[in-house]
Amino acid sequence: MKTKAILFASLASALAACWQLRQQSQLPSLARSDESVSLEALLKTPPAELESFDVAHLNMACSVGLIGSEGLDIRSSLTVLAQWSERVRLETDRCWRLYHSKPGDFQNSSEIYRMTILGAVLQQDFGVGYNPQRVTAAGVFESNSVFFADSRDVFLHGLLAGSRQGTCSSLPVLYLAVGRRLGYPLKLVPTKGHLFVRWEDAGKRFNVECTSRGVCIYDDDHYRQWPVPLEADEEESGYLKSLTAVETLAVFMNLRGHCLLASGRIDEGLKAHLTAAQLAPESQICRQVLAEAQTEQRQKTERVRWSKALPLPASPARRSVDPNPLNQVQNP
Repeated sequence: MKTKAILFASLASALAACWQLRQQSQLPSLARSDESVSLEALLKTPPAELESFDVAHLNMACSVGLIGSEGLDIRSSLTVLAQWSERVRLETDRCWRLYHSKPGDFQNSSEIYRMTILGAVLQQDFGVGYNPQRVTAAGVFESNSVFFADSRDVFLHGLLAGSRQGTCSSLPVLYLAVGRRLGYPLKLVPTKGHLFVRWEDAGKRFNVECTSRGVCIYDDDHYRQWPVPLEADEEESGYLKSLTAVETLAVFMNLRGHCLLASGRIDEGLKAHLTAAQLAPESQICRQVLAEAQTEQRQKTERVRWSKALPLPASPARRSVDPNPLNQVQNP
């Protein structure tokens, strides 16, 4: 009888643990229904409340109305994201033997195992990857007018439909959104010209590169040198810092601003950058992005103004031609 009681208690504990894990794998409860909350409403939401919103919704709300988002359906996209997250959960549970048989392959870390499976499922099962047309050498960046011409390259909806290709602006957001649905303590982190994901809780901290084939784990020193070297004062401006929800929204608003400027919607683009700086007033990065955008547009305006002010070169005098060719023949 005592043995049965012990077994029953063990079974109850196991079921309770399973239930807890299952709860952690569910989509976190949101302050409002995702598809019903507009970008305008999100921008008015207090920072503390933004922490309860789904990062996928924050991202896609910022892409509404941009080139490449014409067919965007946030509700359908969130459904796809939920299905992918469930597949990742199932594969993580199914492949635990890989970790238990060779934990050294995952740096003896169950957390790194989880992120490795997450990346493998997204890349191998769902065909997610970096858009080859946007690939450049390390430290070489396309002009904003090219890189941000199509919102599908820089926002989450481009990865959930169509070619399922993105860039360092969108791939980390996908990993972040899926991981959080599984209860993983993930944060978005910026370095110069790049975004990556960080697993960060009381017991573990490591960085995940989301643009490579497979999943690469790096420390902060890697991102101090790649894709371009960081100066000490630049790191102090906010690079390599785990972002809060409102700072993450500011990043998405800057992406929106870049897309608007690339499509010639100057006033809207500058307003989006200004909104990002207002969302995160302590972010030197946001202030720098705003200043650079304002300077670039001011220079463009000056070039147009001066080109209009310059006198047009005089056209060369045209000789009149006698339509009768016989009159052009000179007699000897």
